[in-house]
Amino acid sequence: MRILKLLSPRWSRDPFMRELALALSRPLEAWATMIAARHVYLDPQQAPPEWLPWLAERVGWPHWPGLPEQRRRDLIEVACQTWDRKGGTVEMQEWLRAVTGTAAIVRNATDTAFVAGVSRAGDVCGPGVLAYALEVEVPASAGYSEATIRELLRPQMPAFCTYTVTFV
Repeated sequence: MRILKLLSPRWSRDPFMRELALALSRPLEAWATMIAARHVYLDPQQAPPEWLPWLAERVGWPHWPGLPEQRRRDLIEVACQTWDRKGGTVEMQEWLRAVTGTAAIVRNATDTAFVAGVSRAGDVCGPGVLAYALEVEVPASAGYSEATIRELLRPQMPAFCTYTVTFV
């Protein structure tokens, strides 16, 4: 309807010109409405369901078709919040909670610092040795297999870590 303000008074009174202007402006009005509400399209909790795959691509997580809509929304939100701290134990716990809907625990199982060439005598050092070991505890009631948990953790787990998955 904004286009009617741009028409001359003579044209805005003419029924044909008025309808023509309205017909031509409908696509632009739809875009103007969408642009005005752009924050809704970028918020994972408010975005339309058809936008979730696009948002998921933006935060770098793979397509998991079996996840319910609310889990996908939670996962996208957690990925946005933890992107700059990706790979930390707290962030991995939040990630697993968002994906599985359960309270998983991620602990650092490494008791000493690993510095190649400086570590204590007897430590295994050198190429191919992973610096950190983590323990991931998932409630058995979650109903996920170890392979599924590993697949879900892949986007968050640093490449230099090794980890064990246990069900409690």
